[in-house]
Amino acid sequence: MEGGFDFSPRGMGNIFGNLKSGGSGLVKPLLPNKDDDDTIERGTTSTDEAEEMIGESLTEAATLASKLAKAIETIFNYYQPEGQGGLTASTISGANTLSALGLGDLGDALVGFGTDSVTASKVREIIFTRKQRSWIETIALKTLIWVMPFLYTIVTRLPFICLPIEVQVRNGQFWNLALVLGLYQSCRSIANGIISKFGGVSPIHRLHIPMVCLSIAGWVLVNDQIIPASSDNPLWLLFLCLVGLSECILNLQTAVANETAAEYPSGIADKSVLEGRIRGQYAAVAGGAAVAFIAGGQLYTAFGFAAICWFGLAFSVTHLCLAIFYRPSTMYKYKVPLEGGGVQSSLKSCYQIIALSWLIKEAKAMEEQNVTMSGRLPLDVLVNLATKAKADKVLNKALKELYKASHTAHKSALEGRDTGRDDMFQTLYECSLKLMDVNSDGEVSLKEFVSFLGPRIYYEIHGDVSNQVDVVWPYMHFVVATQAIVAFCIGSFLSTALLMYTQRFKLDAAQSGLLLGIGEGLACASIFLAYFLKKRSEKRGPTNSPGGVFAAMKSRPLHVPITVGIVAIGTMCFSVPVLGVAIAAQMLMSTFNDVSVSYLNELIATSVPPSKFRKNQGRGQYLRRIGNVITGVTGPLLFGVYEGLPFILFGSIVFVWSLILFVAIYRHASKMERATKGKASWGFIGPFMATSSTPWHQLEKEYYVQERETIIDELGDEDAVTADIPELKITVKRLTASLELEKEKLKAVEEELQELKSGRV
Repeated sequence: MEGGFDFSPRGMGNIFGNLKSGGSGLVKPLLPNKDDDDTIERGTTSTDEAEEMIGESLTEAATLASKLAKAIETIFNYYQPEGQGGLTASTISGANTLSALGLGDLGDALVGFGTDSVTASKVREIIFTRKQRSWIETIALKTLIWVMPFLYTIVTRLPFICLPIEVQVRNGQFWNLALVLGLYQSCRSIANGIISKFGGVSPIHRLHIPMVCLSIAGWVLVNDQIIPASSDNPLWLLFLCLVGLSECILNLQTAVANETAAEYPSGIADKSVLEGRIRGQYAAVAGGAAVAFIAGGQLYTAFGFAAICWFGLAFSVTHLCLAIFYRPSTMYKYKVPLEGGGVQSSLKSCYQIIALSWLIKEAKAMEEQNVTMSGRLPLDVLVNLATKAKADKVLNKALKELYKASHTAHKSALEGRDTGRDDMFQTLYECSLKLMDVNSDGEVSLKEFVSFLGPRIYYEIHGDVSNQVDVVWPYMHFVVATQAIVAFCIGSFLSTALLMYTQRFKLDAAQSGLLLGIGEGLACASIFLAYFLKKRSEKRGPTNSPGGVFAAMKSRPLHVPITVGIVAIGTMCFSVPVLGVAIAAQMLMSTFNDVSVSYLNELIATSVPPSKFRKNQGRGQYLRRIGNVITGVTGPLLFGVYEGLPFILFGSIVFVWSLILFVAIYRHASKMERATKGKASWGFIGPFMATSSTPWHQLEKEYYVQERETIIDELGDEDAVTADIPELKITVKRLTASLELEKEKLKAVEEELQELKSGRV
C-alpha cells in the first residue's frame, strides 16, 4: 500500500524489517541488545552466543506481535463497538478524517487489515515464515558477499603497490609521495563520512553507483595512454583521490545486513547466517587485497603504470555493471523515506497504533471513573525509560503527529465544526488534558504530550530496561582511541613497506607485491580461524568451571591489548635490516592486524549501550582514518630520514598504548571483582579469570545491576537527572485526577443520601 501500512505477508515483512532501523528503531524486543544493522555498519559482528540470543529475540518479537494485535483490536472496537466487523475504507479513509488530521499513513495502516480478524498467532505466523530467494536474488546475494567486495578492494588497494615507485620514476621527492598518499587516505576518510551522513538506511541504493563512477574517472585521468599529459608530473597522481572517494565498504556491509534481515518477515536477521556472510565479505576483501598486491606488482614491473591504470579501470567498470545489476535484483526492496531523517512510515505507524490504543484505554478508564494509582510504573523506571524515549527520533515524530491530530480535533470541537470521526481525538485530547497538563494552564502542550507518552509507549514495546547497562565505562574511551592508534601500524605498511622492500632489500614491485599478497592471505586465514574457534566454543556450550590462564588470555577483553601488542611487535621488527626477519615480521603484522580490529569492534559492540554505540563507534572509525592519514603523510618523510624510522616510531607508539589499554581494562576488571566478590584476585590475569567461562559483557551487567545507583551517580546521563522532574509532576497530576474522580463519586453519594433524607426517593 503506497505510503501506508501494508499488513499482507509481504507488507508485514517490510514493517518489521523497518523496525530494526539503527539507533531510533526497536532494539528490543525485535532484536537483542545489539542490533544487527549497527553491528554491520561498525564492520564486524558480535560474538554473543548466537543461538541463545536469537531464541530470546524471537520470543520477544512474539510478545510484540501479541501487543500489536491487541492494540489494533482496541482501535477496531472503538470504531465498531457492536462487533460489526473490521474497519473499511468508508468508515476511516472515506471521510478523509485521519488524512485531514495529518494521519493519512495511520488510516492506511488500519484499513490494511480489512475485515480479517487479527490474532497474535496470526501475526506470529506471518512474522516467522522465512522467505525463499529466487535464482536472481540468490545471484545478487552472492555478488554482494563475494564479488563486489573483491572488486572494490582491488580498485582501492592498487595505488599502494605502485605509488611509492611511480612518484620516484616521475622525479618526485618524498614530500610529493607524502602529499599524494596523505590526500588519498583523506579521501577514503571523507567517503566514509559521506556514507554515514547521507547514506540513510540503504547507502548502496543512494550512493554506490556514483562512488564507483568516481573510481572510473580517477583511473581514466591518471592513465598516460589516455591523457598523455599525465605521464611526467607526480602531482597529476592526485587525481587518484577520486579512487579514494570510492571507498564503499560501508555500503556493502549495510547491504548484506539488509539482505539478511529481508529473508525474515520479522526483520530479525539470524545472527549465525549474518556472521557467516560478513566473514565472507572479509575474506573477499582480503582476497582482493592479495590480488591487488600480487597482480599489481607483476603488471607494474612488466608493463609500467599504464597497465595498473587499465587493470583498475577494468575492475571499476565491472563493479559498476554489477552494481547496476544488483539494485533491481535484491530481496531487500529499498523504499524512499516519506519523512526526513530516513524514517520509514511503517515504523512510525506501528508506534502510533500502540500509542493510540493506549490512549483509548486510558480515556475509557476515565469515562468509567476507574483512574487509580495502582499498577503504575515506579518513578525510577519511568525516569530511565524517559531518557531512552527521548533519544528515539521515530517515536517522538509519531507522538508529535498524534498530538497535532488530537489538538486539531479539539480546536474543531471548540469552533463547533463537524468533522465526522474527530470525536475520537477530541476524547483523547480531553483524556490528555487530565493526565498531562502539568502546569495547569488548561492546555496540553506538545512537550507535555510527548514527555508523558514517550516513556510509557517505549515500555509497551521494550519492557523494563532499567537493568540494562546504559553507561559508557571509562575504559571504553581508551578502546575507542585504540582504533586510531592501531591504525598507525597498517598505515605505515601501506605507505612505506614497498619502499622498504625496493630500496633497502632491492626487490622489485613484483616480488614485493607477492610478499604483501601472501600477508593478506594469512589475514584471510586468520579471520576464518577465529570464526572456527568461536563456533567450536559455541558447540561445546557454556561451562561453570573456570578455564586456565590461556583461556582468559584468548577471551574478551584481554585478547584486545594482547593482539594489539603483537601487531606493534611485528611492526617494530620489520625495521630489522635482515630480509628474513622483515618478511616474518610483515607476516606477523598482517595476520594479527585484522584479528585485532575484529576484537576491538566486538568489544565496543558488546560493552557500549546501543543508544550510544553509533557515537562511540563513529568516533573510533573517524580516529582510525585520521591515523591512516597521519601515516600516509609522515611515513615517506620519516623513511627519507632513516629507512626503519616509520616502523620503529609507530610500532613503539602502538606497543606503549597496548600497555596503557591493558592498565585501563585491568582497573575496570579489578573494580568489578571487588564489588561482586568482595576482593580482587592477585596478579595481572587474576581479575580476568572469570571471562574464561562467563562473557565479559555479562560480568559487566552483573556489576551494573548490583551497583546501579552508584554507577549512575558517577557515570549516568545528565538527561536522567532532569527527567525525574516532569515525571514527578505527571505523577502528581495523575493523583490529582484520581482524587477528582473520587470527589465526584463522593459528591454523588452525598446527593443520594440527601435525597433519601428529604424523602424524595
